[in-house]
Amino acid sequence: MKEDTKKTLTTLIKRTVFLFSVAFLIYSCDNDDLEFECPLWELNIGDACEDGTTIDGTIMVSGFLDANCNCLSSTDTTSTSYDCPSLMLNIGDDCGNNAIVDSNCECITNQDSINNEMYDCPYLLSNVEDSCWVTIQGSTFIGVVTSDCECFSETSPTFDCPDLMQNLGDSCWVIGSDSIYVGGVIDLNCACN
Repeated sequence: MKEDTKKTLTTLIKRTVFLFSVAFLIYSCDNDDLEFECPLWELNIGDACEDGTTIDGTIMVSGFLDANCNCLSSTDTTSTSYDCPSLMLNIGDDCGNNAIVDSNCECITNQDSINNEMYDCPYLLSNVEDSCWVTIQGSTFIGVVTSDCECFSETSPTFDCPDLMQNLGDSCWVIGSDSIYVGGVIDLNCACN
């Protein structure tokens, strides 16, 4: 019986030493070196999150962190729609360190890979006065990036109402009072009436 007690004690000591070793390793890890896009959450943009609980312990919001580090519900249909729903961001939004969301809904760096400098116009991945292409009504023209980060071409047509790509007096379609499209004309306020 003494031999069994000795084995049991030896096993107990070995297990205790093992548990203390594991505990030491777990608690000695330094997480201060980790960098998070959302440090208060200790998570990154797009990571799953849960925020708040009701009195009965039910989680109020279960979703993903947006670009502003807000926990948005993955089932919330009332929230703002995004250009890039999978990222929960819009085109041109910041999506990390020196990166933005491009028109393909990809998070890309806004640094010039040749000169390793920031672009003047990160959304265009261009600098002011770089060449660019502008397409207007199916025709493509070469242009220059302006200080407003727009591609301007002197050879492309100019419009009285550039947002509509139409001129005053041009014909247009508008929904009439009976919900049927009727012909209209672009007025001085660039509206179709």
